[in-house]
Amino acid sequence: MAFPSNFVRADVVQYHQYQLRAGGSPNHCGPFSIAIAANIVLGEPRFDGDVVAAELSRRFVEWQPRRRQVLPVINRFPPQAATLPGAFVRYLSEQGIPAQLHVWGKFDQLKAALNSGKVIIPIIGQWTYRNGKRWQPWAHAKVLVGYTPSHILAVDPAVPMIDEAMLCPQPIAQFLTWWRSMGRIWVEIG
Repeated sequence: MAFPSNFVRADVVQYHQYQLRAGGSPNHCGPFSIAIAANIVLGEPRFDGDVVAAELSRRFVEWQPRRRQVLPVINRFPPQAATLPGAFVRYLSEQGIPAQLHVWGKFDQLKAALNSGKVIIPIIGQWTYRNGKRWQPWAHAKVLVGYTPSHILAVDPAVPMIDEAMLCPQPIAQFLTWWRSMGRIWVEIG
């Protein structure tokens, strides 16, 4: 595949990790996306998604009395479920990796960040999804590494295997619909 100029790096595929390996949880897309993004930024496989998930589950609620904190910081809710976006930034910052949380972003901001070599973790999903008569909202985190005129390109921890020929492309229109549904939240890394 000829990589577009608006692509982070051609070697990102080697940092893919499957979140359901060895009986992992479908709720670990956040920790696995953190590990994938950190490894891409560092250019070496230093982080493992299972280890990040275990650390965030162990520290699912944190008190920081030195900061005169009134309310706790919640990283995961409940402890084995969804990882909140603020936890992405706190975890990466603790590891010395620059990260910044954005809300109500614009697609042009994502493209500009990708063009400057940053890695992006957006939160996508649907609040209004119904499975028959049952309301079943969902959310997902994956690592954006580039885009084409019609697709975003991602390293997705929910996909068992990826290669350079198929970096989990998603049509931009579908991505934008699911991203808008979750408040256009994204974490910029690097």
